[in-house]
Amino acid sequence: MGRRGARMLAFFLPFAVYALSAHRHLMYWDMGEFALVPYLAGIAHPTGFPLYILIGWLWAHVVLIGSIAFRMSILSGACVAGASAFLAAHIDDEIDQPWLALACACMFSFGDITWKIATRPDPHAMAILAFAAMMFFLLRWKRNAAPVHIILAGFAFGCGLAVHPILVLSFFGILLLFASEVHRTATRTMLHASSACLVGLLAYLYLPLRSLWYNAHPVDPTRFLGLSPGQPFFDYGDPSSPARLINYLTGAEFDVHGGLAAIGRLSGYLVHGMRFLAYSVNEMTIIGVFVTLVAIGFALKRDALRTSGIMLTAIPCIAFAMNYPGEADPTRYLLPVFFVAVLLVGEAAGALKFPRWSKAVAAIGISLIAGSLVWRNSDLFRQPYDRSAGILVRDILAHTQQNAVIIAPWTYATPLAYSAYIQHRFGARILVAHWLDDVADDVPRWMKRRPIYVLDPESASVPGHTLEVVDRNVGLYRIR
Repeated sequence: MGRRGARMLAFFLPFAVYALSAHRHLMYWDMGEFALVPYLAGIAHPTGFPLYILIGWLWAHVVLIGSIAFRMSILSGACVAGASAFLAAHIDDEIDQPWLALACACMFSFGDITWKIATRPDPHAMAILAFAAMMFFLLRWKRNAAPVHIILAGFAFGCGLAVHPILVLSFFGILLLFASEVHRTATRTMLHASSACLVGLLAYLYLPLRSLWYNAHPVDPTRFLGLSPGQPFFDYGDPSSPARLINYLTGAEFDVHGGLAAIGRLSGYLVHGMRFLAYSVNEMTIIGVFVTLVAIGFALKRDALRTSGIMLTAIPCIAFAMNYPGEADPTRYLLPVFFVAVLLVGEAAGALKFPRWSKAVAAIGISLIAGSLVWRNSDLFRQPYDRSAGILVRDILAHTQQNAVIIAPWTYATPLAYSAYIQHRFGARILVAHWLDDVADDVPRWMKRRPIYVLDPESASVPGHTLEVVDRNVGLYRIR
């Protein structure tokens, strides 16, 4: 075994756990979208996550195991396990303690937030892999000044941005880490690293090109209802023109500015500090949080500039996550924070000098934290048996005619879309992924040709028409 075995285990041990606990069936919300859109080579909600979609399309069509949903969940597991392997490799490179590095990788892997993201279709899983690769090569470059490593770090950063723009929040930390070594970096190397970053960003060309294709080939069934281009799943936002593409990429539909503006406000960190602390304790245990704080203090004393740069790659994620209005799951933006926390813990533990057995004790202690996380989060092994979304779809199909229009809000629309476009269970039904208020003016026109059903209408209505209860248990109504 030895070093190679420990590094292999840093990938395969988490991956095995993720595979055993991965979602396998229809899912709600964004998970349902990301189980579906890559397989269709569609366009997801802003900001598109183009590299995730492209890799997901290839993965879903080549890795022929289980359902499409399971394949996409396994892709997330492979990505997060890859991030764990990069973490272990970095710590081992720094401290020459492979088993301590493995323990740290497991501590990161089995936190509640990390584990959940690794077992569902989610671009944040691929984003943390890109972040981990970027940090590994950037810190290795700081250690040995080899040009190839800063070029690989630039490529990883560009790919990460093409997966999810959350990586832009690490820019100031990267800049600080880079600036401290720029005096010994050739201009040609910096140009190569910048070019490598741009190569990763080329994935964004997929969005307008694919949208133009959909405009020329109207395969989205909602087009037959007279809805405009840009509907979810196939061509969300219609980013086919420069103006629409800019609107789409800037997330104009969503209020991301509140999260971004909070990054520079100290008050935001103070107001949400206890909330973040609760997330951290749940992710790392209270002992893990205490060890992290000690490790940060030790690292700052040892090399304040380097440690500040490492921390700055993750700290803005805290403010963004805690201040992003309307975000249903802010915790997924915190993955870089927990990655950096464990990285600093591993470096600090490996730097212990006396007594001689202190590193062995640190490895055992971190392993116990990882083991306690597995025990605390063991309910995630029940995820493969979750069929609630499939039951919802079954009941809706049983209560609607073959030629019906089904209007559903986002949470429920995604498993319905998976059923329609992957399982092909919808017949001639057409799914409209909107709140009823958004399409109320179109409903009378549709009713002339098709029965109209709405799922979870809340207080919305259609003037001149009534909502008749069809199945109160699932919130299905027919518009009369």
